[in-house]
Amino acid sequence: MKQNFISINLKLVGSLCNLNCKYCYEHEQYGNRNTGFISVDDIINYINFLRNQYKYIKIILHGGEPLLYPKDKMNRLLQYYKNESNIHIAIQTNGLLIDQEWIDIFKNYSNDFLFSISLDSKDSLLRDFKTDKLSQKFKLIKDNNLKIGIVSVISKENIDTTKYKKFIHMLINKFQINFLTINKIRFNNQIKDSFINELEYTNFLIDIFNYWIEKKLYNQLKINPFLDLMQNKNSCIFNSNLQKCNSFITIYPPFNIKGCDHQKGQTNNLSKCLGCHIFDFCGGGCIYEIQDETFCDARFKLFNYIQSLKNE
Repeated sequence: MKQNFISINLKLVGSLCNLNCKYCYEHEQYGNRNTGFISVDDIINYINFLRNQYKYIKIILHGGEPLLYPKDKMNRLLQYYKNESNIHIAIQTNGLLIDQEWIDIFKNYSNDFLFSISLDSKDSLLRDFKTDKLSQKFKLIKDNNLKIGIVSVISKENIDTTKYKKFIHMLINKFQINFLTINKIRFNNQIKDSFINELEYTNFLIDIFNYWIEKKLYNQLKINPFLDLMQNKNSCIFNSNLQKCNSFITIYPPFNIKGCDHQKGQTNNLSKCLGCHIFDFCGGGCIYEIQDETFCDARFKLFNYIQSLKNE
């Protein structure tokens, strides 16, 4: 009997990137270096093996920077799975290498393709670039009738919600962004001073979500984790399945298969959470990220907030 779902992070070029963002967990583990490319034939053979075990396969082109992968190889991979209803290909990119040739490659795979682009706001000092360098890339994507989603990491540098609300309006009004995902910065030794705890992240989310509702911005921009929490479609850090990590595979060049790429170091023992009455909502966070002392209070606060909205 087939299992329902598997998500594959394809590190097409390993940790190689055209940027060197300070909080990148890839660079903390592996550095910004060229370890070669993953072969298209190896990818196809492995996916064909997995399709006999899973009903649905999601492939995320990841990095490093996946657009450093040769265009002819990328095109071959996308075309091979172009008409597959149970295999979906997505990308996470910094966006700076997007050009018309890349647009054509992805549009030929799907004329509804969404580019998921990493961008934190004008106030974040942890990335190597500012938003103005992406303006022409966003315009190019929109001119070709494709979609843009933003993945934004919140740290000490951009946790000011007054400024972040201006950033949201810029995404809507200047760039016509469709989706925004707001993540908390993951701890690593290079950015200790930029780290925020769970309660700071929760307070940030609640303020932003209240503003999003008050200004009726939901008609223009979809924001996660808010929508997922409201619809009980919890991402892995809110997922209470103790086997949740088994739904993720990461592949590095030349073809090294691992579990979730966050699986390193000390684990967060979720057994202590099983008796908690909000565990189905909270999920205990990432199993491979030790939770700070505010974690439980923050998750209870977020739970009560979401429940109050559902009861309105």
